[in-house]
Amino acid sequence: MVVDGLDLDVPAGEIVGLLGANGAGKTTTVECIQGLRKPDGGRLRVLGFDPVTQPERLRPLVGSQLQSSALPDRLRVAEALCGRVVVMRAGHVIDAGAPADLVERHASTAVIRFSMPDPPAQLLDQVRRLDGVREVERSGARITVRGHRRIVAHVCAALVRWEPVPADLAISQPGLEDALLGLLNGEHEEQPAATSANGELIGGRR
Repeated sequence: MVVDGLDLDVPAGEIVGLLGANGAGKTTTVECIQGLRKPDGGRLRVLGFDPVTQPERLRPLVGSQLQSSALPDRLRVAEALCGRVVVMRAGHVIDAGAPADLVERHASTAVIRFSMPDPPAQLLDQVRRLDGVREVERSGARITVRGHRRIVAHVCAALVRWEPVPADLAISQPGLEDALLGLLNGEHEEQPAATSANGELIGGRR
């Protein structure tokens, strides 16, 4: 069983990426969509056509570049191509959504570190009260602030007001890659895939 229970609807004009480890079912899914492989079950429609029974009508309307292709170096899918990302593991969709939504759900924690030998108590109190800050930890002169990604600008602004800004200020702000790696490594609970809006199903069983 390579792909099982895939329920996916892609409206006209939307660009969707299928992401997952080797063997997750990405290639099998794409081959079934294009009529290059016959699924064992399920219902599949592409541009209104059944790839299994109407391949001669579908193939003039679709094109593909198989696995030997490559994107230009440094080009990020989330930045250049995808309005929605579908993450697959072991033949199942484990989450789907816009890149920013996946980051918000699975990689929203930022960490800010800096050194301040004698930090003003007022500064630390101000940072603790910032919306989104979850933890302010001090170990000697080293201070670590953890919280939602939105705290980065506010913490930095607070530090600017208490000049000089620490020379070793370091910010760790996870992005889409961190969210995807966490999902694929099983660090997050699986979430149900988005349901079809109009009943058109892309998927099935293989």
